Amino acid sequence: MVNSVFDKTFNHFVQLNYFEDIAFNYAGYLTAYSIFTKTKRQPNYFWSLEYCHSGEMLFAKNSEKLSALEGPEVFWMRPAHYYIYGSQPGKNRIHGWINCTGARAEKIISMLDQMFPVGHAPLSSKGDRFKNLFMETVDIINFRDHKKHHQAVWRLEEMVAILTDVYYERQEEHQAYLPINQLTEEIRQHPFAIWDFHGVAANQFKMSYSGFRKLFTRINGLPPHEFVIMQRIYHAMSLLRKPGMQIKNVAEQSGFEDFGSFSRLFKKKVGITPSAYKSHMPIQRRA
Repeated sequence: MVNSVFDKTFNHFVQLNYFEDIAFNYAGYLTAYSIFTKTKRQPNYFWSLEYCHSGEMLFAKNSEKLSALEGPEVFWMRPAHYYIYGSQPGKNRIHGWINCTGARAEKIISMLDQMFPVGHAPLSSKGDRFKNLFMETVDIINFRDHKKHHQAVWRLEEMVAILTDVYYERQEEHQAYLPINQLTEEIRQHPFAIWDFHGVAANQFKMSYSGFRKLFTRINGLPPHEFVIMQRIYHAMSLLRKPGMQIKNVAEQSGFEDFGSFSRLFKKKVGITPSAYKSHMPIQRRA
């Protein structure tokens, strides 16, 4: 009886296109990968989850300044940004990739960006479980059987769950920095407030602004003022996906009084203008 109810529910999900908000373009997994890549701006409707299971590699997001990563490590790519990544000369890595499109793809990568603003995340002890899921997903995608599409989506969501666990574990590791974590959450909840971080450093943390700034950046991947700006940009991006929203109104509702400054800053942070983003990004439909 239980199985019968489950089967009916599952078939109902399939009939309602529950899993159709993401499409997989192509995927792969190589055990000896040495290519060094410098992308142009990622094209619209193109998101990618990349996985280095073992080996050393270099990585940069929207910058020429490379960071050294060592697997197991995950990084991701989204439209309108550019990336540099690859193995150091004479070295290989085990590397996999899943390229996808659609609203769910955008939601997943956007959430990863908010959890890990630097654009990558270490897996440590969770690498083997992640690797198995990743390889299974690649096999399902390349089999090109649409009846198995939901299985690839479920595995992708489980990989996201693993990365979410990593995020919370890292937060726990930073319990000594609990006041910073509380401040970070407060900024996320109130990105349009006027933040006096010099005052916060002196009054709340009893430290110099430079020391506070280094601590905040170490935990969040961005300096405090830039973190606030990115929260406002994320808000603007969500508004731009809504039908009927005028860009001028988006700027005002995202905490930017000057439209020209908003447009220039949006392009600097996202890689394209607000109007280009609105024209090419998936639109949130009203229910």
